[in-house]
Amino acid sequence: MKTHLIKASLLLMALSLALSAAAHAETYPVYEVTTRPAFLRAEPGFPEDDSGGYGNILAGVPEHSFVLVAQERDGWCLVMTQEHLVGYIQADDLRATGKNHSLDGAITPEKVSDRADIHIEYITIDPQAVLPSDAAATIELPAAILRGEQAYDVQALLNQLLGEDYGQKARTEYDASDDYFSRAADRPERYASIYDDTGLFSYHDGMVAGERGAEYEPPRMNMTPEESLALCRALLRDIFPEEWLTHVGMERTLIERWNDEEERWLTEAEYSDYLCRMDVHYYLFEHRYDNGVKILDDELLAAVGVNGLSMFRLSWHDFAESDQGTLTPMPLQEAIDMANSTRLGPTVLLGAELVYSNRLTQSDRFNLSWYLITSKGNYVVDCVLREHVCDSYEY
Repeated sequence: MKTHLIKASLLLMALSLALSAAAHAETYPVYEVTTRPAFLRAEPGFPEDDSGGYGNILAGVPEHSFVLVAQERDGWCLVMTQEHLVGYIQADDLRATGKNHSLDGAITPEKVSDRADIHIEYITIDPQAVLPSDAAATIELPAAILRGEQAYDVQALLNQLLGEDYGQKARTEYDASDDYFSRAADRPERYASIYDDTGLFSYHDGMVAGERGAEYEPPRMNMTPEESLALCRALLRDIFPEEWLTHVGMERTLIERWNDEEERWLTEAEYSDYLCRMDVHYYLFEHRYDNGVKILDDELLAAVGVNGLSMFRLSWHDFAESDQGTLTPMPLQEAIDMANSTRLGPTVLLGAELVYSNRLTQSDRFNLSWYLITSKGNYVVDCVLREHVCDSYEY
């Protein structure tokens, strides 16, 4: 008799718990995210501060993912994401699926997530990413180097490229550079610019791969990278020292070889076909310090076409070691985590290298940094300041 009473009591208890759970269950419509990405915000609307409208963003919600919508007001929806984050998304970024989903408990404004509690691994490392060896990333190096004078003669470059009788365009109040052009009959469509803010020297030959009006279509390269690199170096040797052409950067090759839509590398055949169909090939010649570390943004970017040198952009200076001493760079994973902390959408790490960079200092001091090449923007993580910056939108 006691056994039956115990079983009945347990059954009633289970039924009571089930009814209690059912009583607290809520049903919400399922919506699909239609933008890349939608921004999950702590409050509806855009903050009126100096953040450019990004100040109240909690996370990025990937396109084609799903959310539960609890309420909509004034164009904003209170939602829960698949990761159980709660916040607000613009109604225009969502599309109703016609489906519903039951949830234990209610989605309310009091349950909006806290940014400090959110950690999503937005940056994933591709198995074929080009990374330094563990040993190479733990060597003690000068903490910073100082930029000195330009290592080239601007006047000599203008004379060599445009001819000594070159002209200068009249500047307007909106111009940010001094612009020059060739008057020589054997050098038509050649131009050069020197930019005010950086001193960057830019050169362009419109006869190589320019449109020259609608009647001209530049020939396709139809050659391997090895062939075009040899051609590019041969043309640049007439202008620059041989040692400037030694080191070719990997960044452009990684980006070109990555198929972002399918998130995979191009096959050798696909990449070869892509290069053959281009009308120029680009090469970034790196400036490296005495210890072999690349100096970011102090470089020679050149484009070569079948008919010659199409363009180049040049920033090349003398450098000397600063008095900041030496340091061992932070671990690569720590740099990735720092970059990840401000991302709002997924990206793939394609390569990483140690560099000297002034993107954080904004001065002539170039600090030892990690340079992270991803499929959606590149990061500089400064090992001295322990800060980071991205050169693109982080979503």
